[in-house]
Amino acid sequence: MTFKREWSKEDLIKKFKPKMEKRQREFLSEEELENIEKLKICSERIEIVRDLFPLSCYTWISNVRIVQLKSKKPGLPYGET
Repeated sequence: MTFKREWSKEDLIKKFKPKMEKRQREFLSEEELENIEKLKICSERIEIVRDLFPLSCYTWISNVRIVQLKSKKPGLPYGET
């Protein structure tokens, strides 16, 4: 934007190099996943999150991809059939 508006003589975005930090990630144990699955929740919206999170853990499908799943029958949330 600054380059297009001639505020800068060079395109600063081309010089930008993001730095990726390598991090050690911890995994949930089987017991922790079971506790999440059994958790009683009052909010329907949070229940959906509770149900979809273990699915992403077991299948390695990202949360973004799971939310993109479509129901085959109208009126059912997400990928239920």
